Amino acid sequence: MKTKITLFTLACGLTLASCGGEQAPEVVTTPVTDTIPKEVAPQIIVDTFKVETEASEVKWTGAKAVGKSHNGFIRIKEGWIGLSEGKLINGDIVVDMTAIVNLDLKDEKSKAKLVDHLKSKDFFVVDSFPTAHFVIVSATDSTVTGDLTIKNKTNSVTFPYSMKMMGKVDMIVQSKKFSVDRTKWGVTYNAATVASVAKENIISDLMELEVSLTATKK
Repeated sequence: MKTKITLFTLACGLTLASCGGEQAPEVVTTPVTDTIPKEVAPQIIVDTFKVETEASEVKWTGAKAVGKSHNGFIRIKEGWIGLSEGKLINGDIVVDMTAIVNLDLKDEKSKAKLVDHLKSKDFFVVDSFPTAHFVIVSATDSTVTGDLTIKNKTNSVTFPYSMKMMGKVDMIVQSKKFSVDRTKWGVTYNAATVASVAKENIISDLMELEVSLTATKK
Protein backbone atom coordinates (compact mmCIF):
# COMPACT_ATOMS: atom_id res chain seq x y z
CA MET A 1 0.00 0.00 0.00
CA LYS A 2 1.34 3.47 -0.85
CA THR A 3 1.41 6.27 1.65
CA LYS A 4 1.39 9.90 0.55
CA ILE A 5 2.62 13.06 2.22
CA THR A 6 1.82 16.58 1.03
CA LEU A 7 4.29 19.12 2.37
CA PHE A 8 3.74 22.86 2.05
CA THR A 9 6.96 24.33 3.26
CA LEU A 10 9.86 26.14 1.88
CA ALA A 11 12.65 25.60 -0.37
CA CYS A 12 13.89 28.19 -2.45
CA GLY A 13 12.54 31.29 -3.77
CA LEU A 14 12.23 34.17 -6.07
CA THR A 15 11.63 37.83 -6.28
CA LEU A 16 10.30 40.52 -8.55
CA ALA A 17 7.62 43.10 -8.77
CA SER A 18 5.10 44.11 -6.00
CA CYS A 19 1.48 44.03 -5.10
CA GLY A 20 0.64 46.03 -2.10
CA GLY A 21 -0.90 43.51 0.36
CA GLU A 22 0.79 42.22 3.45
CA GLN A 23 3.87 40.10 3.03
CA ALA A 24 4.21 36.88 4.88
CA PRO A 25 6.32 37.16 8.04
CA GLU A 26 10.06 36.73 7.58
CA VAL A 27 11.46 33.62 9.19
CA VAL A 28 14.69 33.66 11.19
CA THR A 29 17.77 32.80 9.13
CA THR A 30 21.23 32.12 10.47
CA PRO A 31 24.39 31.83 8.31
CA VAL A 32 25.79 28.33 8.15
CA THR A 33 29.59 28.43 7.98
CA ASP A 34 30.38 24.87 8.97
CA THR A 35 30.82 22.83 5.79
CA ILE A 36 30.79 19.54 7.68
CA PRO A 37 27.35 17.89 7.29
CA LYS A 38 25.30 18.08 10.47
CA GLU A 39 24.43 14.78 12.08
CA VAL A 40 20.79 14.11 12.78
CA ALA A 41 19.99 13.28 16.41
CA PRO A 42 20.22 9.54 16.94
CA GLN A 43 16.77 8.32 15.99
CA ILE A 44 15.61 5.33 14.02
CA ILE A 45 13.97 6.29 10.74
CA VAL A 46 10.95 4.05 10.48
CA ASP A 47 9.64 5.41 7.16
CA THR A 48 11.36 7.08 4.23
CA PHE A 49 9.28 8.78 1.56
CA LYS A 50 10.40 9.58 -1.98
CA VAL A 51 9.26 12.95 -3.34
CA GLU A 52 7.04 12.71 -6.42
CA THR A 53 8.54 15.45 -8.59
CA GLU A 54 5.60 15.80 -10.99
CA ALA A 55 3.30 16.60 -8.07
CA SER A 56 5.70 18.86 -6.14
CA GLU A 57 6.80 22.48 -6.47
CA VAL A 58 8.16 25.56 -4.74
CA LYS A 59 5.73 28.49 -4.90
CA TRP A 60 7.21 31.99 -4.96
CA THR A 61 6.04 35.60 -4.84
CA GLY A 62 8.21 38.69 -5.30
CA ALA A 63 7.46 42.39 -4.93
CA LYS A 64 8.78 45.79 -6.02
CA ALA A 65 8.47 48.90 -3.92
CA VAL A 66 6.14 50.30 -6.58
CA GLY A 67 4.23 48.12 -9.02
CA LYS A 68 2.64 44.72 -9.30
CA SER A 69 3.82 41.48 -7.77
CA HIS A 70 4.93 38.44 -9.74
CA ASN A 71 4.41 34.86 -8.72
CA GLY A 72 4.99 31.35 -9.95
CA PHE A 73 6.70 28.13 -9.00
CA ILE A 74 9.92 26.17 -9.38
CA ARG A 75 9.93 22.44 -10.00
CA ILE A 76 11.43 19.90 -7.64
CA LYS A 77 14.24 17.77 -9.07
CA GLU A 78 14.36 15.06 -6.41
CA GLY A 79 14.13 14.51 -2.67
CA TRP A 80 13.13 12.40 0.29
CA ILE A 81 11.50 12.86 3.68
CA GLY A 82 12.19 10.82 6.83
CA LEU A 83 9.71 10.03 9.60
CA SER A 84 10.34 8.32 12.93
CA GLU A 85 7.40 7.05 14.95
CA GLY A 86 5.10 9.20 12.84
CA LYS A 87 7.12 12.39 13.35
CA LEU A 88 9.06 14.40 10.78
CA ILE A 89 12.79 14.21 11.57
CA ASN A 90 14.84 14.82 8.41
CA GLY A 91 14.89 15.08 4.65
CA ASP A 92 16.63 16.54 1.62
CA ILE A 93 14.83 18.44 -1.14
CA VAL A 94 16.62 19.41 -4.37
CA VAL A 95 15.04 22.27 -6.32
CA ASP A 96 15.57 22.61 -10.08
CA MET A 97 16.47 26.29 -10.52
CA THR A 98 16.49 25.86 -14.31
CA ALA A 99 12.76 25.12 -14.15
CA ILE A 100 11.37 28.48 -13.01
CA VAL A 101 7.77 29.16 -14.08
CA ASN A 102 5.83 32.44 -13.99
CA LEU A 103 2.05 32.30 -13.48
CA ASP A 104 0.76 35.88 -13.31
CA LEU A 105 1.86 37.23 -16.71
CA LYS A 106 -0.35 36.33 -19.68
CA ASP A 107 1.82 37.57 -22.54
CA GLU A 108 4.26 34.81 -23.49
CA LYS A 109 7.06 37.22 -24.45
CA SER A 110 6.78 39.08 -21.13
CA LYS A 111 6.66 35.78 -19.27
CA ALA A 112 9.81 34.50 -21.02
CA LYS A 113 11.62 37.81 -20.41
CA LEU A 114 10.91 37.68 -16.67
CA VAL A 115 11.93 34.03 -16.34
CA ASP A 116 15.16 34.61 -18.29
CA HIS A 117 15.97 37.55 -16.01
CA LEU A 118 15.42 35.46 -12.89
CA LYS A 119 17.78 32.82 -14.29
CA SER A 120 20.46 35.39 -15.16
CA LYS A 121 23.45 36.69 -13.18
CA ASP A 122 21.21 39.42 -11.70
CA PHE A 123 19.35 36.82 -9.68
CA PHE A 124 19.99 33.06 -9.46
CA VAL A 125 22.74 32.45 -12.06
CA VAL A 126 21.30 29.05 -12.98
CA ASP A 127 24.08 28.30 -15.48
CA SER A 128 26.48 28.09 -12.54
CA PHE A 129 24.00 27.07 -9.80
CA PRO A 130 21.36 24.83 -11.43
CA THR A 131 19.97 23.52 -8.14
CA ALA A 132 19.08 24.73 -4.66
CA HIS A 133 18.79 22.50 -1.58
CA PHE A 134 16.74 22.42 1.57
CA VAL A 135 18.03 19.91 4.12
CA ILE A 136 15.72 19.25 7.07
CA VAL A 137 17.93 19.13 10.15
CA SER A 138 15.29 18.83 12.88
CA ALA A 139 11.62 19.32 13.60
CA THR A 140 9.32 19.71 16.56
CA ASP A 141 5.56 19.25 16.50
CA SER A 142 5.20 22.84 15.28
CA THR A 143 8.43 24.00 13.58
CA VAL A 144 10.88 22.75 10.97
CA THR A 145 14.55 23.80 10.93
CA GLY A 146 16.75 23.23 7.92
CA ASP A 147 19.68 24.48 5.86
CA LEU A 148 18.66 26.34 2.71
CA THR A 149 21.40 26.58 0.07
CA ILE A 150 21.10 28.95 -2.88
CA LYS A 151 24.08 29.97 -5.07
CA ASN A 152 26.38 27.95 -2.78
CA LYS A 153 25.41 30.10 0.21
CA THR A 154 23.74 28.34 3.14
CA ASN A 155 21.58 29.77 5.91
CA SER A 156 19.56 28.02 8.59
CA VAL A 157 15.81 28.62 8.27
CA THR A 158 13.10 27.82 10.82
CA PHE A 159 9.40 28.07 10.02
CA PRO A 160 6.09 26.82 11.51
CA TYR A 161 4.18 23.86 10.15
CA SER A 162 1.35 21.52 11.07
CA MET A 163 0.85 17.84 10.37
CA LYS A 164 -2.25 15.69 10.46
CA MET A 165 -3.17 12.15 9.50
CA MET A 166 -5.65 11.54 6.70
CA GLY A 167 -7.05 8.12 7.49
CA LYS A 168 -4.51 5.36 7.95
CA VAL A 169 -2.42 5.96 4.84
CA ASP A 170 -2.18 9.69 4.11
CA MET A 171 -0.54 12.52 6.00
CA ILE A 172 -0.45 16.29 5.35
CA VAL A 173 2.37 18.58 6.45
CA GLN A 174 1.65 22.24 5.81
CA SER A 175 3.20 25.63 6.57
CA LYS A 176 1.84 29.13 6.30
CA LYS A 177 3.46 31.35 3.69
CA PHE A 178 6.71 32.75 5.02
CA SER A 179 9.44 35.11 3.82
CA VAL A 180 13.23 34.99 3.78
CA ASP A 181 15.72 37.76 3.05
CA ARG A 182 17.16 37.05 -0.42
CA THR A 183 20.25 39.20 0.19
CA LYS A 184 21.52 36.61 2.69
CA TRP A 185 21.99 34.31 -0.29
CA GLY A 186 23.76 36.95 -2.37
CA VAL A 187 20.69 37.87 -4.46
CA THR A 188 21.06 41.66 -4.27
CA TYR A 189 19.74 42.95 -7.60
CA ASN A 190 17.90 46.26 -6.98
CA ALA A 191 17.89 45.61 -3.25
CA ALA A 192 16.99 48.44 -0.87
CA THR A 193 20.55 48.36 0.45
CA VAL A 194 21.97 49.30 -2.97
CA ALA A 195 22.38 53.06 -2.78
CA SER A 196 22.32 53.66 -6.55
CA VAL A 197 18.86 52.13 -7.10
CA ALA A 198 16.00 54.57 -7.62
CA LYS A 199 13.09 54.13 -5.22
CA GLU A 200 10.67 53.08 -7.97
CA ASN A 201 13.05 50.27 -9.02
CA ILE A 202 13.68 48.79 -5.58
CA ILE A 203 12.71 45.14 -5.24
CA SER A 204 11.82 43.88 -1.78
CA ASP A 205 14.57 41.96 -0.03
CA LEU A 206 11.96 39.47 1.19
CA MET A 207 11.02 36.44 -0.89
CA GLU A 208 7.67 34.87 -0.03
CA LEU A 209 7.83 31.08 -0.21
CA GLU A 210 5.63 28.01 0.13
CA VAL A 211 6.73 24.50 -0.79
CA SER A 212 4.30 21.78 -1.77
CA LEU A 213 5.61 18.22 -1.77
CA THR A 214 3.89 14.95 -2.44
CA ALA A 215 5.87 11.91 -1.34
CA THR A 216 5.34 8.16 -1.52
CA LYS A 217 6.64 5.59 0.93
CA LYS A 218 9.66 3.72 -0.44
